[in-house]
Amino acid sequence: MRKALFLFMVMIIAGVAQAQSADSATTFNKTIIILKDPRIDYLQKIYAAKSRVRPELKRIYRVQLTSSRSRTEVNDLKTQFSAKYPGIPVYMSFDPPTFKLRVGNFATRQDAEQFLKEVRKLYGSSFIVEQ
Repeated sequence: MRKALFLFMVMIIAGVAQAQSADSATTFNKTIIILKDPRIDYLQKIYAAKSRVRPELKRIYRVQLTSSRSRTEVNDLKTQFSAKYPGIPVYMSFDPPTFKLRVGNFATRQDAEQFLKEVRKLYGSSFIVEQ
């Protein structure tokens, strides 16, 4: 039964292949007409206009308190800072091989510098980072 089914499938595939080769010889001189929706032109214009306009990137300034290879050291400092300044967002990142602790989301460098003056009393090696 399997041999008969296999033979039948081979014959079908061979017939389809032969029909395609014969059909491709006859369709060589035919013309293809493509109808385009006029809304496509409108969408292309909109896309081109949007791609020319570059959105202004908003700069954010943060204060980096420390960087260390010890995750526990940075986590301890994060806990200590969050207890002292509960309203300031804290960000810990890993840039191999060091962990970095950055705080704040300041819109202007002046705001970041003002906060840096306050924080430097506790964290002497802190500095401003532009994101």
